[in-house]
Amino acid sequence: MNTFVIPAHSGGLNPIIRDRLTSLIPQCRSIANSDVVIVPLVDTVGYTYNSQLEEIKAHRKPYVFIDFIEYGAGHQCDTNWANRTQHLFGRSGEMPSALHDRRPEFDRLHAFIAENPPVLYFKRELLARAVDERVAPIEFPCYLPPHQPESREDFERRPIEVFYSWGFSNCMRPRIHASIWGGMCDYGYSVVGSLEHVQSELSECKPRRLWVTAHTPHYARVDIAKVMDIQGKSKTSISAPGAGIKCIRHGECPVNSVMVMPWDELAWSFPWVGHENCIRLGEKSRVAWQLNHWFANPEDHGRLYDIYRRGLDTVDRYRSHRYVNEYVIPLIKKFL
Repeated sequence: MNTFVIPAHSGGLNPIIRDRLTSLIPQCRSIANSDVVIVPLVDTVGYTYNSQLEEIKAHRKPYVFIDFIEYGAGHQCDTNWANRTQHLFGRSGEMPSALHDRRPEFDRLHAFIAENPPVLYFKRELLARAVDERVAPIEFPCYLPPHQPESREDFERRPIEVFYSWGFSNCMRPRIHASIWGGMCDYGYSVVGSLEHVQSELSECKPRRLWVTAHTPHYARVDIAKVMDIQGKSKTSISAPGAGIKCIRHGECPVNSVMVMPWDELAWSFPWVGHENCIRLGEKSRVAWQLNHWFANPEDHGRLYDIYRRGLDTVDRYRSHRYVNEYVIPLIKKFL
């Protein structure tokens, strides 16, 4: 199978998707020699319709649309899942407010897809109830190398119970931060509020329960190696929604810890199931209460290691080469 890539945005292809996804799919140099065209859409800021898409019609080529767009933090703070409608270019008529700034250009894309439906539509922010034979979920592949699984004994000796490193892109994130700080008084654990203070806290060797919640804004990013080192000392790590429900942290948190994530109604390529390969949170305002229960309840605490091991297995399926070769390519071939 040879593919040819035409970005839906005339500004070019997002480098993350190029490096971790499309570059791993066999490609040819011309649309004429391709078996199928890949049309990714990632960035919405300054979106301009790519008129090169018209070549798909001219060459009568099947194409696959890969929709990675986010709908904005305000939209994602709405937890009323029952009232959400699924936006799909070429199908649903209502244009989400997050796209209104560039609506004329998105209307052109919508019209093109409506007139020329793809053989397969991959959608990142896809409601489970909207999945059908030709609409499938997709996520950011995991880019981090495998973690050597720890023994149960070593995992139990990890000094940090909860790790949460976040930047502000969604109102749910500071609410979780506030819940953790408030829980310090209610449940008796200690809190470290900066990644720079973690090692000093650990070196004091005091017998205490320790949680970390650190706000790291975009202008003060910390090297991922340092983040993963602290996460590797933590039993759980929180991934909260950003401008989209799904975020890159879903491919980082479970690499060496138990991922904690809010409950959602999205479809996933390889599902994250609460109590199986992750911890799923319910009501966002009771985050500290819910997580404290996992450490205060011996039965639940004892289950963390098994969840950690199953999480390692799941995130491995998201690693770029496996994800592309075992999930993306087989789905595309199914419709050629």
